[in-house]
Amino acid sequence: GKNQSPFHLLGDGSKCQSRMGSVVSLFPDVRYVLQDLSGRDDEVALGISSRTQHKDWAEEIVSTLTLSDGKPLNEVLTAPWEIKDERKTLHFERFVSNMELSFEDMVFFDDNAGNCKQISRLGVTVGYCPKGLSREIYERTLMKYPTKWGVVGLEIE
Repeated sequence: GKNQSPFHLLGDGSKCQSRMGSVVSLFPDVRYVLQDLSGRDDEVALGISSRTQHKDWAEEIVSTLTLSDGKPLNEVLTAPWEIKDERKTLHFERFVSNMELSFEDMVFFDDNAGNCKQISRLGVTVGYCPKGLSREIYERTLMKYPTKWGVVGLEIE
C-alpha cells in the first residue's frame, strides 16, 4: 500500500533493505556506541546531523534499524535530527539554539574530513572516522572531550 514502509529489517536489526533491494547497514561498532551513550547516568542527548536529499528515507531507516536489545534507533536518538541538504554548521547552530547548549558541550563523529574541520572550528569535540564510526575512534574522542584543538584522528593544517 501507499503507507507501507519502503524498508524492512534484515537479520539482527543492524541492516534493512529497500523494496528495490538496496541494503543499508550500521557500521559494526555503532550499536556499541549508541548503547554506551544511552546507558550513561549523566545526561546525554543523541541527535543526527545528516546532509542528504532523501530526508524521508533517512528518517525511515533510523526508525527501522535497532540496537542489539531490539530498541529502535529513533527511541535512543532523542535530541533533534538535522537531516537537510545544507552545511552541517547550520545544523549545529540550530542544535545550540534549540537545545540551549554550547558548541563545547557537543561531540560529533563524521567520515568527511571537511565536515570535521568545519564543526571543530565551532568548538565542538570531533572524531574523524573515514571508515565509519569505530569503538577506537569513539573512545579516543571521548578521552579528548572537551577539546577545541583539532579533530581526533585528523590533523588540521
